[in-house]
Amino acid sequence: MAKNNYTKKELGQEEEANVFACYLLMPDPMFTEELTQRMHIGEDEIVTNLASVFQVPQWAIVLRLQLHHQTLNGL
Repeated sequence: MAKNNYTKKELGQEEEANVFACYLLMPDPMFTEELTQRMHIGEDEIVTNLASVFQVPQWAIVLRLQLHHQTLNGL
């Protein structure tokens, strides 16, 4: 298994890039609409379903859900 040799700065840049990509691929209005339509299903199903809709990995949906939650709560 390869070691993670990233610097703190590089890790921060990677995180920023992931956040940017989430908002680019899953804009707020579209993401909110798709999420709202699926609030009746289980959390795991929501992640799997949204990953399919937006054609992104499940980890990207989890990150986007965290960002969505932060936005709703003014964080």
